[in-house]
Amino acid sequence: MPYLLGSIRSQQEFRLLGYSRVSASTPSMRVKAVLMESEEIKTAFALPKKEFPLAVERNLIRRRLRGVFRELSNSRDLCGGLYLVMGRRSLINLTYNDMLGELRYLLERIYGSSTPERKI
Repeated sequence: MPYLLGSIRSQQEFRLLGYSRVSASTPSMRVKAVLMESEEIKTAFALPKKEFPLAVERNLIRRRLRGVFRELSNSRDLCGGLYLVMGRRSLINLTYNDMLGELRYLLERIYGSSTPERKI
């Protein structure tokens, strides 16, 4: 059974991400995570208007990142928890496969450096 994939909506979940010290970054994106023992995966994407002035660009990147997370959750490469992806300007130049590879790299770094923090 694939993991349940959803969006971060509550203020409590965003607060948990704010307190989390589990993160990894590359020149094009940064990922913060709160790993939990549940099978639910919740994501949020921070794509600032200053970095991506056109809504078309922000929406394109969001769609690609949602697809990448869906693919990773179906292949069981993703642990349950909360994930915040913060994009930088160079993210617009990456293809879907480049994003997938970069996100896999970031998740390997996150999983190698942390243990599940706490269960909500």
